[in-house]
Order: sequence, then structure tokens, then C-alpha cells
Amino acid sequence: MIKDLDFKVDGFEPGTYYLTIKAFDRSMKRWYENMQSLEYFSKQYSAFITTDKPLYKAGDLVNFRVFSINSEAQPFDLMGAKLTISDPQNIKIKVFDDVNFVNGMFEESFKLSEGTNLGTWSIKLEAMSETYLKNFDVQEFVLPTFSIDVDHADQVAISDSSFPVKITAEYTFGGATEGSAEVIFTYSTYVSRVGYQNVEIRKTVSVSGNGGTLEVDIANDLGIEDNKFVNVEVIFTDAVSGKTSTVTSSINFVQFAYNAIFNGDQTFVENSPYEFSITLRKFDGTTAPQGTSVQVDIASNCFNRENENCEVKTIISSQYSLDSTGSVSIEFNPEFADQVSIQTSSRLSYRSYNTIRPQTSNQPSGKLDVEVLTENPTIGSRVKIQVTTSEDYLRRCFYKIMSKGILIESDSIKFRNNKAMLKFTPNFSYAPYSDIIFFFYEHDGFITTRTVRIDFTDKLPNYLNLELSSSNVEPGNEVSLKIQSARRSTVSLMAIDQRVLLLQTGNDIEKNEVFNLLNAYNQRNFGFDEPWDRGWGWWGQPQDIRNFNNINMFLLKVFLDYPGRTTTTTEFPFPYYARAEDGANAGGGGGGEPGPPEASSSPRVRKNFEEAFLWQNVEINRRQNPRNRRQRNRGEEIIKFTPPDTITKFIISGVSMNSKFGLGLPDVKPELTVFLPFFIQLNLPHHIKRGEILEQDILIFNYLTNDQDVVVSVSRNDDLFEVEEPSIEGWNSEADKYSQVFTSTSGNIKVLRIVIKPKIIGFIDISVTAIGSLAGDSVVKPLKVIPEGIPKSITHSVLILKENSDTTFYQSLTCVLPPTAVDDTTSATATVVGDLLGDVLDNLDGLIQMSYGCGEQNLLNLVPTIVTTVYLESTGQLSDELRGKSISFMENGYQRQLTFQRTDGSFSAFGNSDNVGSTWLTAYTVKSFRQAKPYITIDPDVITRGLNFILSKQDTEVGSEEEGSFREDGNVIHKDMQGGSSGKLAMTAYISIVLSEFLNDPEYANEHAAYLVARDKTFAYIYNQIISAESVETYTLAISSYALLFADPNDPNYVNYLTVYNELLNRKIETAEQIYWSEPAAANEGDAWWYNSQPRSKDIEMTGYGLSAVLQLNDLVTGVKIVDYLTSQKNSFGGYGSSQDTVVALGALSAFAIAFQAEAGTLSIELNPDNGSPFNVVVNPDNLLSVQSFDLDPYARQLDVSVGQGSTGTAIVSLTCNFYEVQAEASPRFRITHELVNSCTNFLRSYICLSYIPRDGDEVSNMALMKMTLPSGYTYDSDTEIDPVIIRKLEQSDGGTTVNVYLDSLSEKSTCFYIDSIKTSNVGNLKDATIECNDYYLSTKRGQILYNIPIDVPQNQCNGGRPNKI
Repeated sequence: MIKDLDFKVDGFEPGTYYLTIKAFDRSMKRWYENMQSLEYFSKQYSAFITTDKPLYKAGDLVNFRVFSINSEAQPFDLMGAKLTISDPQNIKIKVFDDVNFVNGMFEESFKLSEGTNLGTWSIKLEAMSETYLKNFDVQEFVLPTFSIDVDHADQVAISDSSFPVKITAEYTFGGATEGSAEVIFTYSTYVSRVGYQNVEIRKTVSVSGNGGTLEVDIANDLGIEDNKFVNVEVIFTDAVSGKTSTVTSSINFVQFAYNAIFNGDQTFVENSPYEFSITLRKFDGTTAPQGTSVQVDIASNCFNRENENCEVKTIISSQYSLDSTGSVSIEFNPEFADQVSIQTSSRLSYRSYNTIRPQTSNQPSGKLDVEVLTENPTIGSRVKIQVTTSEDYLRRCFYKIMSKGILIESDSIKFRNNKAMLKFTPNFSYAPYSDIIFFFYEHDGFITTRTVRIDFTDKLPNYLNLELSSSNVEPGNEVSLKIQSARRSTVSLMAIDQRVLLLQTGNDIEKNEVFNLLNAYNQRNFGFDEPWDRGWGWWGQPQDIRNFNNINMFLLKVFLDYPGRTTTTTEFPFPYYARAEDGANAGGGGGGEPGPPEASSSPRVRKNFEEAFLWQNVEINRRQNPRNRRQRNRGEEIIKFTPPDTITKFIISGVSMNSKFGLGLPDVKPELTVFLPFFIQLNLPHHIKRGEILEQDILIFNYLTNDQDVVVSVSRNDDLFEVEEPSIEGWNSEADKYSQVFTSTSGNIKVLRIVIKPKIIGFIDISVTAIGSLAGDSVVKPLKVIPEGIPKSITHSVLILKENSDTTFYQSLTCVLPPTAVDDTTSATATVVGDLLGDVLDNLDGLIQMSYGCGEQNLLNLVPTIVTTVYLESTGQLSDELRGKSISFMENGYQRQLTFQRTDGSFSAFGNSDNVGSTWLTAYTVKSFRQAKPYITIDPDVITRGLNFILSKQDTEVGSEEEGSFREDGNVIHKDMQGGSSGKLAMTAYISIVLSEFLNDPEYANEHAAYLVARDKTFAYIYNQIISAESVETYTLAISSYALLFADPNDPNYVNYLTVYNELLNRKIETAEQIYWSEPAAANEGDAWWYNSQPRSKDIEMTGYGLSAVLQLNDLVTGVKIVDYLTSQKNSFGGYGSSQDTVVALGALSAFAIAFQAEAGTLSIELNPDNGSPFNVVVNPDNLLSVQSFDLDPYARQLDVSVGQGSTGTAIVSLTCNFYEVQAEASPRFRITHELVNSCTNFLRSYICLSYIPRDGDEVSNMALMKMTLPSGYTYDSDTEIDPVIIRKLEQSDGGTTVNVYLDSLSEKSTCFYIDSIKTSNVGNLKDATIECNDYYLSTKRGQILYNIPIDVPQNQCNGGRPNKI
């Protein structure tokens, strides 16, 4: 008798449980029992994460979706889930907490920073004790315009002597391309007494429309004589565009051309004939010649002590000849062997080893045999399984069907004439596979079992069909997409450019991924010490019993064995696993080519070139066939969309989720080819300079089946540009255009050239139209034209703080431009804002115009945003829009800053490329991260590790003069902070401020004791150093005063700390309206025009610390005059010359604005420029944060600002003058030299030397930044060899036309390096390019030169089109 026992597992915690079965014998009045362990796990769902692309660039927006399903692939709504975005260092970048799924889905996006960590990122889902991960890559890449296919054998026999490599190339839209391919073979070989050496062989082959084939001689070309694994790299260069694309593969070179293939069963019947065959087959499928000799050795082995009939012996050892199929068949009797080994060898193949074993009881033996009659069983179709037996007495057998750890079905089938049939129609509960066990009990009480496994991985419970109205479409044309799925499904669509998938795949859900995750429900885990194992042991356990274990069930035996009675057995088959979603045992659930345009039609202009699109969700509500009630659950929707204009192929995919029918994926992902059989390609340079000449190529592709006459025209605008000698290039000059007529032949590319000379500065639209009798195209692309020279700007500001309506205000702002300013490049702008930080809010992405390539400078992305956000929140002005903007900038800065974190938790200017971390920069970073934590995700471990690093740098030796100070082991970035005559004092004061801020933050209460001890030690050190020093620099005095005023006023030493503050006030420079602090100017420096036109960064920074100290004592009267100075020194973006002065000054201004908070009034301001008409500006409570900007006459140099009686309020008025300058720095602090070496027409190698010009004991610069603009038409060569000891970091910008080089510091000794550039456009009459070098912290310390390319660049210094190595 068989009985299924059902019991619920609701409320169970995951873990191991024990099930005890007791049986009572009434006649003997005895209890018998046995125990079985049950492993309970709480898997309730599976999850899948998709992204809109598998590969991103820094600065991209990442769209992602998360889908969750239960074991039946139905939506599982997770509640309170957590999603974490982590960078390649596994640092948390963004966390979505308490996420609730709707219909099994959650969708979000996040922005990558422009300078974020490159590498593999992850999206992690955590919910209900399970974790799922999705990776995507962030890299620098260029999408290929064509795909390369390399065809060669994966394995090559050395005896073959040679082999072919075939290369074909086609554009992503399908057309063939031509060019040349370089094939590079690399492998490692061992050289006696030398070791392993890398070998590289390069070959070239021409590739035509039909491809190209390279025949490779293994011995002569590659020098391979023994087994080798060879990497193959193919670099294809397009003949028309000159663009390249690279693909890689590998070849395994082996000695023998053939493999010995064993054809036979893995098991044999004891003492019965056994037959097998051996085939010698090549890698490509061909077989060995007839008559080839093969040695075959067959031997029997014994290892089971209980098998007394087994004998170890050689059964066969003989040679055989292959037949015409390359095979030989052999028959022998294995007798009673426990194992038989079969070895084969020949002169053409490696030796092969195979073993066969006796059949177990699960093999066909007559007692119970199982055969699946249904071929390729599928979900929803009838499945038939026949069971036969040789036992005539048997009337029925039992069966159980298990899938995903659930007992799907349990019953019995009856035998008739020794045959029984099981029929069932599977639904998705049977997927991804079902294990079926058939069993019966014999007369002696033993059990006989057979198992069969049936795969059901053909269908998901829901379906999704995607059908395009046309698979080919011209740019700009609308396409219909028919979406069919179960009604009330939500279909999440995506479409991606095939070119992205050529680089990387993996962003979508694939069907096999779903079934692989569902297989996790079938997991089993047991060891040899399980209770059921008692008495049998694993290897001694009968196969019939193990069959239960193999399908996640167990057989528990209770023995009733007392004297005088035959032993009987009661056996209980149970599922081996239970899951949290189980209650009782679960039952079974149940296009064509586009036509040619009219000749007179006007071609559409192509502008949209997105890589991914169609990221949208569609609700399926409409019935697919309203008249058919049987199909009432089948739904359909049709959407229309316009694909991007890129000439390429897009892959469209989707995911369907339905609360009843579950998950659906498309069997076929439709491909949409956006293609014009006739189109224009126009590749413009990033920019050229006014006065230069651009020789622009226009490429016209014809993939029509016929030739056509074509009229090509370039729109004419003589006010914007002129065309040089158009007739030479075949152009006809007309009133509104330049035109040319030619015959475009089918399958060819025509290259036309037009020579353009811009007249203005700005953007010029280059409009090209080609119209033929069959088809046409039109493209408009902007050409950027910049002035010659170096861009400069001057800003002067004034603070209006008018509390009394009876008073008036007047002040004049003046710009004085140098005589070297370039004509027609000047502009003037007036701005008015009614809030101290309003201009900062308007320019969070451009407070200073310097690069963000080091760890300190990058914080400018983060800190001002935090400062302004805290200020706006404190004053009740933080709108949702501003909050969103601020969070975006903070996340951007956080991501970038993590690229400079070192493995020990510290930060440095260039991260792990520096030898050690920087104490100061680490303190600066954790201070910033703490401030940002209330607004964005900050990994707490990053802050903790940083603080631990800082504390490890404090001198704790009791009684030492340095006790309490912090040392800097890293590179000197900011000399005033880390050195100078004050030694460690300024940096110790800075870290003291950081520790004080953490002490005031309740979130770090657990660490307060350690921070308090360290901070109080700094107070003693700072005060003792100041009173014992003969003199202290004003900068150090300012930051020290601010640090000491964090002390508790009840501290006995507080009165002493006030003396330091009073000394700072004694050094202030005060005028009628302003207070500030300044150090004396260096000799000869004050004569420089640039020096006199801009504030010194050091003065701004120390004045900022001075304002912070004043605010600690709530002295707002003094604070107002300091604020007047700081606002007057701002640049046009609301910041200052460098990062530290900007951060310190803005922090102080924000603190003042929060403390001051004067009632907003209404100001009526009159602005009167010296050129142009006067105008009035009103500032009121409704527009305080709005920056009102006014373009003045380009020649305006003075702005009179006045406010009459009757109005009150606050405003900042600024005058900014922009211009270009062609003369190098008159009084430089950096010496720069430039020389072209080993250059040629298409490649330039620049040899650059930099050095610092010392003055008045100032021998070494702070960290230095060199900015090099390349000549027009050239871009940086990424293959430039960089010495990391000299160049700490190199960045490209402006499309590779600008190179930023970071150096630790510079001295009087020259530091030299090379920069290579490649010619990408033909530009003539080249204007001077520039090289600038700046001190990172003192913007007035600078140097700059102009350089150009000689007209007669030698042609013979290039080797193969590239510069020779130096």
C-alpha cells in the first residue's frame, strides 16, 4: 500500500529538519521508527536584470529593468527589495532602498559620470535572502561602421603544412566594403637557457567585395613545429574611410590531424556480446583513408570484492584496418568485469581512452522497462510513456512526477498484457524538466524502480511575438510594430544598434537563462552521514533506492523484524526538498525593399543617431481576434515609432509579464535595417579656426541596382564661408549653392571634395544634398569655427546689500583688455542675481574652467553642490527641480572621486598609480563625502577606511614637539596646505576641522571617542606651534584660527585660542566697503597683465577661512565686509581661479547666507554700459535664484551700476569680458618648448619640455597641468607611449583635439615627453595651436606658447605611415 502524506511548511525557517516515521505492530505491541533529514530552503523567486545596452561610455545614461518571477514563471512582486549600483572596485555608487515591484517589474535609470571608473560595473538585487547580479561594461569605444568575419579552422594539424584564413567585411547595413587586413599571429615558445619568449608574425592581405584569403605556411610563415595555442588578431582598414576594426580569435595547432571517436554504449550486459566502433575523424569532419591501421587494446578490471567471477585480463590486443567510412567495428564478451578499458592508437591520431561498466538495475532488465513514445515532448501537447514488465503477476505500478522540487503528480497505472501507458498533458509546472519514477514492490518486500527525465524547455508560460511592418526602412520613415501576447500583459521593449552588439552582448534576457534559474529549484544536497544512509552506505545502496534520491525524493524504511516472523518493510517515498512557497504538495497547473523616391522629392535631413531606443512599456489590452472566444486571452497592440537615422541594423526585443500567464520572451527578435540604397556620408573635424581652409570630402554610396545621374549641391552662404576655387574640384557656382553632376554607378562609392574657408566664429551648417532620378539623400552637419589664439575672460562683480530704502548705491565696473586681444573675438555680458549663491547654482558644471583629471580637482564637482544644497534646504528654497539637479552633480562627483581611491582606503591625486596615499586629500574627500551622505548613496566603508588612514598618520608620541600633528607621506599637491615655512601646521589645522565636523555629526557617535582624542591633540599642537614661531604665514594663521574656534568655549584653553583669532584680525586689509587678507606679491610678478586682472587663489582661500572664523563668533558686521570682497572676486561662473579657493570661499559664503538671512526685498537696478543703451533690472523674492543675463555691445568695457531710493534687497552684479589673445604670456612662470621630431604628413610627434621659473625662493610649483591644443585636423594618437613616472595622467577632450597632461610638480630642471597626433582631416592655412601650463593652485602662475607645423614636413621620416620610434 502506498500513501502520500501531505504537510505544510508555512512559517518554517530555512535549514535542516528531521522527519521521523513510526510504525506500530499491534500483534507484538512494538513501535518501530526511522528518521530522515529534510533540507528546507526559502527560494521563492528568480530575478533577471536587463539594461538598454551592454556597453556604455562614461557620461551615458544607464536604463535598467528588473523582473522577478516565481517557480511557475509568473510575476512575483518583491517588496522592500534593495538595488545597488557598484563600480569596478565594488564600491557602492547608488542604492535604491525599499523597492516595491509592480507586476513583477521595477524600472529605473542612473547617470554615469564623465570621468567615472572604467571597467565592469554591477547592478545587484537583494531581496528575501537571495542575491542577483547583472554586469555591464563602461569603456572608451568607437562603434564599428562595418563588421569583420574571420574564417579559419579552430584546430590545425601541423602535418597539413598550410591552412587558409578568409576575411570578409561588410558595413553594418549590409553592403560589402573593401580594404586591407593585417593578420597578427602571436604565441609563446620555450627557448633553451632563455625561457618562454613571445613570437609575433604579421601578414597582410587585400580584402575585396568577395573577401580575401591568406594562405599561411605553418613551418615557414609561423615557425611552428609542435603543439601551440596561437592568438590571431585581424586589423581591417576600410579603403574609403580609413577607419579600422579589430577582431580576435585563436587556433590550436596539434601534431595529429585526426581524433579517435568512440561509438558505443557506456554500459554492457554481463557475459553478453558487446559491440562498438572506432572512427578516425578530422576536425572538419572528414574521415581517415581506408586501410589505415589502428591498434586496439581491451582489458577487464576488478574492484568489487563481492564479484567473485571477475578476472583481470587482456581481452583483445590487435591491429585493425579502417573501412571506407574511416571506421572499424569490434565485438567481444566482457564476461563479469567490473570495468572494461578500451584504448586505441594510430599514426594519424592521439591515443584514446574509454571505459565501460556493467548495467545497473536502472538499465532495461525486463522487470520494469520505460520508453517515452512521444518524440520531442512539448508543453501543452500530449505525452505518452510506455512501461513494460516481465513479471506476469504484476497488475500495477506506481509513479511520481517531480519538477522544481514539487511533487506534480502521484498515482498508479495498470498493466495489461505486461504493458501500461502513462498519458499526461504538461503545463509550465513541468518545466524546465520533469523526473518521473516508476516503481513496484516485489514479493520479498524489495522495491524495483525506473526513472526517466523529460525536458520541457521549448516554451515559457506566456508568449511574445514581435512583428515589424517592414524589416527595411529609410531614415525618418515610421514603422509599425505588432506586439502579440496574453491580454493584460505588460511588454517592456528595447531596441539596440547592432554595432553595439558586435562589441559586446548580454544586456537582454535569453530563454536558456530563464530555464537555468528555474533549475535552481531542483537543487539537492546530501552527504554520506544522512540518517537514511544507515545500514546501506552510499556505494552499497541499491540503485533502485538511489533512483529516488536522484530525483529529490527519499525512501524511508521502517523494519519490523522480531523472532518467528518474516521481515516486512514499509517504504514511504517523499520529496527531498521543500520550499517556502509550498503548502501541501502542489498539483499541476495548467518587409520589403523601399521604393525609389520621385526625382523631384526633397531628401530628408538625417540628425538622430542614437545607439538604443524604444525603451518603453506597452500594455496589451486589445483582443487579437475579437470574434474568436476561444482566443479571448490572446492580445495584440500595434505601436508606431520612427527609428534613429543611423544607417545600420537595429535588434528589437522585449519581455512580457502577465499576472496569470507569466513570463514571455520572443522566439525571434526582429531586425530592422535602417538603410538608404543611396546616401551621403559627411565626416567633419571637431573644429577649425577662422581663416583656415577645410578640404572636405563628401562620400556618396550607391547600393541601388542601377546607375543614376546625380546632382550634388552644397548650400551657399557667402556671409558664413567661401569656397576656394570651386571649379578646380568640378563645382558650378550658383546664386544659392555649389553644384556638381555625375553618374553614380551601382555598387560604388563616389568621393567629391569641396574646399571651404569660414568667415565667422561659431557654428556653420554644411548642407549637402544629392538628388538622382531614382533616389536621393540630404545631410546637414555643423562645423565649429573657433578664433585663433588663447581664450581669456575677465570678470568684475559688486555686491549690493541695501537694507535702508532711503539710501542710494552707485559703483562702476571696468574691464581692461590687453593690446594683444584678437579683433572681433570680444564679447561682454552683464549678469544680475539676487542670492549670494545664485550664480553658483546656475553653473554647477563649470565653476572654474580647468580639467577634472586628478582626485582633488574632481571634488569641485561635488563640494559646491553640497554647499548650495545645504544652503537652499536651510533657507527653504530647495525645489524638487534644484534637488534633482544637485543630486545628479553629486552622484557625478562621487563616481569620479572613487577613481582616485587606493586599495588601502586612502585617496591620492592619481589613485593607485601614486606610490602612497595623500593624508590631506583623504581628509578632504571624507569631509566631502560626509556632507553628501544625506543626499546620495555613499558607501560607509569608504569613509571609515579613509578616516582610519588619516588617524594612522597622526604623531601620538607623548611629550614630542610633533605630538598631535599629521604627516603627509604622499606627493605635495597643494604646497601651502602641506608645507611652506609653517611645516605641518596648516594641514594639521585642516584635519582638525574635518574631525570637528565628524564630532558634530550624530551618525558617527560610535567613533566619537577616537576622533575626540585625535582632535584635541591637534588643538594643543596648533596653539603651541603658533605661539612659539617667530612668524606665521597669514594663510596658516587663517586656517588655524578657524580650526581652534571649534573648541568648547568652556575649555580653559579657549581664551588662548582667541588670541590666535585676534592676531588674524590684526592682519586684515580693510577698505570702506571690504575686508580681506593677502600675502605680498612676488617680485616681477605684479607687472604681469594677467596677474593684475584676476584675484590670487591664495588670497581668496585665506579670506574664505577668515570669514569662516568670523562666523564661528557670529560677527556678522565684519562678515558683511568680507562677503563684499569675496563676491567682487568671482568669475563669470560664480567660482574662482582654482578648486580650493572656490570650495573654501563658497562654503564660507553659504554659512554667512544661512546666518544672515535678511528679508528679501525688491531692488530696481539701473545698468548703464559705456557702449549701448542703459536698462533696468528688477530683483524680487520671485527671482532671487535666477541669474538674469544680458548681452552687451561687444565693445562695452565699463558698466555703471546704480540703485535709487525706495528699494531694498540683495544682489550681485557682474561684468564679464571674453576675448582671445594671440601673444604668449608676457611674464611667464613656466618655460615651454615644442619641437616636431620624426614626423610626416599624416603623423606628428611633438617633443615638449616644461620647467618652472623660480622667483624669490619659490623653487618648485604645485601640481602642474599642461593643456595642449592640436593643430586643426589632427587628433591625439592613443598609441602614444606614456611614461607614468613623468605624466601622472593624460586626458583627451574636444574630440581628441585637446590633450591635458598632469604632472606632480615642476622645477627649474626640464621635464620632457612626447605627444603623438594623427591627421584626420585635411586643413590648410593652419593657424597657431597653443600649449599652456598652469600651477594648479595659483592660477596666476602660468606659461603659454603658440606653435605651428612647418609647411615642408619631411616625408621620409615615417616608417609604414607612422613615426619611427625614438
